[in-house]
Amino acid sequence: MVADIHDRMPVILAPQQWESWLDRGNQDKAELLALLKPCPGDQIIRYPVDKAVGNLRFDRPECLLPVGEDIIRQPKRDLLIGARGL
Repeated sequence: MVADIHDRMPVILAPQQWESWLDRGNQDKAELLALLKPCPGDQIIRYPVDKAVGNLRFDRPECLLPVGEDIIRQPKRDLLIGARGL
């Protein structure tokens, strides 16, 4: 889903997994590695965002709003990847 945008896929965790992932005391390697599974493609949406997203000076929530088009699923440059329904 992100290969045409970047060579690395971010980890996308469901809310019920956050506590295990963020627990600094959790040293259970098997448990943590089990969290590193690809997010199902039907749970990811892509949509165009403002070019300000790539500029650190514009760190505000409005940067994440879709611009110009409806949510799309086919590859396109300058897109944000987000998760839904996790």
